[in-house]
Amino acid sequence: MDSAQAAPPLAAVLWLVLRHPFRSLVVRWNWKAGLMSAFLRSIIFLCANLSAGSHKALKAMLVEAVYASLASGVFGAITQRIRNARPEWLTGLVISIGLPGTLQFLQYWVHYWMGTPKLVTSMMASLCFAALSSLFNWYVMRHGTLLTGGEGRSFLRDVCGMPRLVWLFVGLGPRVLVRNYRRMMTAEPEQS
Repeated sequence: MDSAQAAPPLAAVLWLVLRHPFRSLVVRWNWKAGLMSAFLRSIIFLCANLSAGSHKALKAMLVEAVYASLASGVFGAITQRIRNARPEWLTGLVISIGLPGTLQFLQYWVHYWMGTPKLVTSMMASLCFAALSSLFNWYVMRHGTLLTGGEGRSFLRDVCGMPRLVWLFVGLGPRVLVRNYRRMMTAEPEQS
């Protein structure tokens, strides 16, 4: 059986998450995704709010660190569950648009209620980060990194492998374009 046949349908995996939310989202909370996201996102909020004063910037950073660790851990658990689901294109849409969209919506309200001063600037920077980080998390999880539970390796081993995975992720688009260009150039011309 090849890997496409072994991959579960996306709808079945999402249904399992909905049927067992505590087990799927809390017990399987992805602490690695939560930790990495909290670190990176809190820096974004700190920098975006520095012009409002260091006290307000630190508050925005702490609010984001707490929110990102919780929310990104949950979304990391979902990503880990659906990372190999089929169809791949639909899984990609859920991971690149659905999960970050939900994350951004909740994030906006958390920061609004907490009085983050540079909310629009913060959210724009966070949106750009969310779009890329969601796809990156999916990519690295499909390569066995940032997985938790019985599927994962040590966090140190994951971190040590990150530079290589970042390099491969950044080069993925150009590699696909070159491969498709070569395929198109070697294809026989259509005959009328």
